[in-house]
Amino acid sequence: MELDKIKMKLKEFLEQKGLVVAVPTPEEIIERIEKIKPRKLKILYGETYDKFGEPIDSLKHYFFVANLSKVLEDLGIPTEPTILIANTAVCRNEPVENHSNVMEYGNKRADLLKKINSIYKTGLNILFMDEFIHTKQFEKKVDEIREKCFGDYELMEMLEKTVPGDKVDIEKKKGFQYSLEEIATILDFDIKIGPPREKFYDELANKIAKSINKNDLLPIYLTPSYPIGLKFDFFLANPEIEEYGITAYKAGSKGLQNNRIIIGKTNKNDLKKLIENTFISKNPLLPNPIVDLCIIAEMAEQRFKNQIKPIETYKDFYEDKLGVEALKERTVEKVEDFILSKLKDY
Repeated sequence: MELDKIKMKLKEFLEQKGLVVAVPTPEEIIERIEKIKPRKLKILYGETYDKFGEPIDSLKHYFFVANLSKVLEDLGIPTEPTILIANTAVCRNEPVENHSNVMEYGNKRADLLKKINSIYKTGLNILFMDEFIHTKQFEKKVDEIREKCFGDYELMEMLEKTVPGDKVDIEKKKGFQYSLEEIATILDFDIKIGPPREKFYDELANKIAKSINKNDLLPIYLTPSYPIGLKFDFFLANPEIEEYGITAYKAGSKGLQNNRIIIGKTNKNDLKKLIENTFISKNPLLPNPIVDLCIIAEMAEQRFKNQIKPIETYKDFYEDKLGVEALKERTVEKVEDFILSKLKDY
């Protein structure tokens, strides 16, 4: 296929407003494809989880990975789209007696992914962290990264930034094991999808990649996930959430599990109430969890109908082609029809 056509298709897909925050250029992606031939382009999205269940926000990342893979495959570029379930990483933050339950929550997340693969034909590979983390090869890589970080003041500063401010002291006592394992994992991939906060991992990973003569990571950041059913004063009182959102893949992030859509738990009436109680602004600089939710639902609809194309909801809403009430109605119907009803028995 002509190079210009590949660039145009990639640009169209990667510049969807309301879904994508930052991306590599089509030229950077094409350069990587040429560099790694004949190997497949490895695409990664990794997540942890908690006991509160499977938040709808994870689906945004699953669908994006699947859609990026499809766009590239349709252009004749072979890909390997992978979802990493970091079960071992979750165990590191739990007492030993909870580990069996924690691993079971990870299996539940994998069950959701299998159902998504089946219903939406996403073709995602599922990888558990415990499948590779205890191998000698991986442990050697972690040791090498640890040595580089602990011997360099700038790298140590960057390592600390991978951890939320209130947890730095705790992670310091653990030798930042969680972060080091994360970096060792992502360095094996070409493109990594994630929320904007993960830039702290990715910047450090790329600094290390240069020093060990590995390909740098090409990160793609999707829009932050926000709680629903809350008024604007909540965001005023929580500026960090306004900037970075909450953890997309942990339903209990910031203790806001009652303000999340949780697959298999939230029903249509819950959804209506939460949406009705959500502050919605026409200012594109402010958080808009309902536009985000509508985009996720439309991604699900497209996957279900096998019609992948750029989503116009963000543009329609902020250009006044779609009013607030119409947005609410569209979101309720599409979330129910293409996500909640399809995944209620996963």
